[in-house]
Amino acid sequence: MADTIFSVSQVSEYLEKKLLLDPMLSSIHVRGEVTNFSKSSKGQAYFTIKDDASQIACVAFDESVIAETIENGSVVVVTGEIGYYKRFGKVNMVVSKIAAEGQGDLYEQFLLTKARLQAEGIFDAEHKKPLPPYPFSIGVITSAAGAAMHDIINIAERRFPGISIQVYSSVVQGDDAPKSLISGLAHFNETKDVDLIIIGRGGGSFEDLFAFNDESLARAIYASGIPVVSAVGHEVDFTIADFAADFRAPTPSAAAELCVPQLEDILGQIAYRRERFIAVLEQRIMSRQAEITDKKRILERHSPAEQLAQSENRLERAKQRLLRQWETEFELKNHMLKEITDRLTALSPAGILARGFARITDKKGLPVKTASELHIGDGFTATFADGAVDAEVIQKEEH
Repeated sequence: MADTIFSVSQVSEYLEKKLLLDPMLSSIHVRGEVTNFSKSSKGQAYFTIKDDASQIACVAFDESVIAETIENGSVVVVTGEIGYYKRFGKVNMVVSKIAAEGQGDLYEQFLLTKARLQAEGIFDAEHKKPLPPYPFSIGVITSAAGAAMHDIINIAERRFPGISIQVYSSVVQGDDAPKSLISGLAHFNETKDVDLIIIGRGGGSFEDLFAFNDESLARAIYASGIPVVSAVGHEVDFTIADFAADFRAPTPSAAAELCVPQLEDILGQIAYRRERFIAVLEQRIMSRQAEITDKKRILERHSPAEQLAQSENRLERAKQRLLRQWETEFELKNHMLKEITDRLTALSPAGILARGFARITDKKGLPVKTASELHIGDGFTATFADGAVDAEVIQKEEH
């Protein structure tokens, strides 16, 4: 057997059968702390149980066995069978029952730290600094060897080519991580050459991310004069750094999407605002031109030359009005004079004579008004309109 060469599948099948035929592993109770808990869309639960020295991957295919209180940090007793997953070469436990027993030490520490900082107001919204809408330089605190750094750089440069990304390489896991992360915050706050800071790392277990639950780190994030975006793990992962930061991004990639504006969008906004500015400017120019035209008309109407011209027009109109009034009055007076003249002419001696009357005077030239003033034989003169006749009374008849 020592010289026999086995295939991978043969060894995997042997391990599978060994575990399957072991009666102790067919139904076993295991106590441990839950970490990396997640559910699929079909209701299956995937998690790991661990203690200080080891961990076992678990899967529960029946959703009904998952208690609602089970979460990362819970101490549970799981019941199930140990199997070997040949495709990935992993030993796992297919869980048929889960009973919650308590909280793990790390999770309890997480809750106590969170409660203490929350009571101090470290997480209050009123202390959150707004993120700059158009950052020119971004500081990134993460592992230089991790995928998170490359994701942030690639997305940032794709969204805004030429943006400055300054990376502070930090330890992101283990006992030395909090101090290293705090040093990164201190570095950027001292140099003051970035507009905002992204601090974080890629996904991992609850223990892997625990450095971001450090109280001193949370206080350093809170005290930062530069806005801080926390981007730790995956969307389901929450750390104390997320609560202390000015903004929490679900992933490092999402942080880059959030913090870096799209250059095309900015150029589009600039073009739109330029068009709006030109339109408003043209409208204001037209409005001012209309005002100038109106004021010019007013000035022209009130200029000395215009005032003189208007006065001359008024004088000419008054002159014409007086002339018309004078002509009308002259015609009226002339007509009245003619009527009086005609009346006087008709009443004058010549007028009376012209109507067939005669003026009688005696020899002395005195007017004879009545027949009684003349006697037979008296001479008199009868004056007509066209001449005079001397006559003598030869007969008299009295009335």
